[in-house]
Amino acid sequence: MTVQRLRRSGLAVPASNRRQGPRYVDFHDPDGYLESAQQAKLLGFEGKWCIHPNQIEWANAEFTPSRKLYDEGERVLAALHRGGSGRARRRALRAGSVSVKPLASASRRLEEESAVGPDLNEGRYSPGRCARDIYAVVEAYLGDMPAAQREVVPALQRLAREKNLLDMGLPRESNHAVDGSWLYWDSEIGIFTVKFPHDVVVPVHNHGTWEIVGVYEGELDYQSYRRLDDGSREGYAELEVVENRVLGPGDFSVVPLPPHDIHGFRAHKGDMWMIGVVHGDFDEERLYFDPDRRSYVRRHQKAWRRSLDR
Repeated sequence: MTVQRLRRSGLAVPASNRRQGPRYVDFHDPDGYLESAQQAKLLGFEGKWCIHPNQIEWANAEFTPSRKLYDEGERVLAALHRGGSGRARRRALRAGSVSVKPLASASRRLEEESAVGPDLNEGRYSPGRCARDIYAVVEAYLGDMPAAQREVVPALQRLAREKNLLDMGLPRESNHAVDGSWLYWDSEIGIFTVKFPHDVVVPVHNHGTWEIVGVYEGELDYQSYRRLDDGSREGYAELEVVENRVLGPGDFSVVPLPPHDIHGFRAHKGDMWMIGVVHGDFDEERLYFDPDRRSYVRRHQKAWRRSLDR
């Protein structure tokens, strides 16, 4: 919990820790160690403690970057070191598979760590790697969250192309969905999957933070809104539709910062699995809007879901 507590407090994690996952005491159990290491990666750790020489090989197998990623990082660093204008660097890096700034940040870290081991994750884009790319984008665009959110979308689209996301993660209790998992969580950002049945209409609501949502499987009939009034009149809200479309696999929508963090949706032509990223925690008390009546009610964030289960 040390990593999570430090991040929640806004403090830097000591470099000497390198955010190591917890110890695994049975040093004759490689399968158990690797399973524990995989869970540590999902929670944002970059390594795992070894209490016996047996465990060194297992830790390296799980956490060492692949040769493919290392070679890509060297190419990125070479392009950045050549200098030139931002546009020239982007042209040089156009063949890369993710945005330049997060990949550059990840590449510098790989350059520092520089140990290359067995290529066990060839071609795989894990939730942990996606989270690191998201952090790099947010840091690069510090003070310009709308631009950062737009740059995050390509990383999420890349993650959404992975085929096994529904088989991984930790259980997540959703406010509006029937099933879901945390693919990554560290108290600052969370990457998740959630399932929405075809017969459930999720009402128009806010969040209290920013979010980016998209489709992993199925289709989503999706609307997002901008709030036009100043919020001074309790129970009254004037909303304007800014997005009204059907999202398919790999399509994403940016839910901006409050007070425009408002959307509503329903699964389109069958059940749907959503994938997304959220910043921090949702507000416990949410606003549920009726755009036609220009009104809203305040409800606990779990009240609507529980009302369906009665």
